[in-house]
Amino acid sequence: MSFFSIDGPAFRWGTILFDMVYVSVLWFLTVILTAGFGLGAATATLIYTVDKCILNDLGSITKDYFKMLKKNLFKGILVWIPIALLMTIISWRLFTSTSNGVPTGGIVNNILVFVLLFLTLWAVNIVALMSKVDYPKVKDFYINSLFIGLKHFSSSAKMTIATVLVIVTGIIVPPSLGILAGMWAMYVAREYIGKVLPNYYSEEDLKSYN
Repeated sequence: MSFFSIDGPAFRWGTILFDMVYVSVLWFLTVILTAGFGLGAATATLIYTVDKCILNDLGSITKDYFKMLKKNLFKGILVWIPIALLMTIISWRLFTSTSNGVPTGGIVNNILVFVLLFLTLWAVNIVALMSKVDYPKVKDFYINSLFIGLKHFSSSAKMTIATVLVIVTGIIVPPSLGILAGMWAMYVAREYIGKVLPNYYSEEDLKSYN
C-alpha cells in the first residue's frame, strides 16, 4: 500500500485534519452567532461530533453537529450561564488587579486564581458530560459532573491543563483555534468518554445517545 494512496496514512490523516478544522469552524461560528451564550452547548456538541464522526467514523459531521446542537442548545445555555458568569467576574477582577500588566498578587488574588481553575475544571466536566448524557434537570449536570470530576481528578486535571493551554494559545494566536478546538475535543473525548464515563454508564447507554 502506497503512503499516498487513498487507503494510505497520508490520506487518512489529511482527512482527519480537514474534519477537525471543519468541525472547529462550526463550533466557532456557533459561539459567535449565539454571542457566547451558546459556548457550553457548542462545546458539548463539538466533543460529541468529534467522538462520533472522527474517532468512531460514524454519521455525518454537518448533520450530527446540528442535530446535537439543536438538542443541547437551550439546556446548554441554562447550564452554562451561571458558571460562565462566575468565571467572567473572577477573570475581570484578576485582570483589573494588575500593575503595568503584571498581577499584583496577594492572598485574595491567589484564592481567586484557585477558584477560577476549579471552575474551569468543573466547566470542562460539565460540557464533557453533556456531550454523551442527558438529564431532565439542569442541576443534575452540576451535581454529577462535579462528583465525577472530583472522583477522577487525574483526568479532570489533565483536561483542565489542556483547556488552559488552548485558551492561552487562542488568545495569543486566534487562528490556531481553527485546529486546536478540534484537537482539544478529541483529547477530551478519549479521556472522558473513553475512560471516565464507562465507569458509570454501559457501552449500550453511551451508544444509544447517538
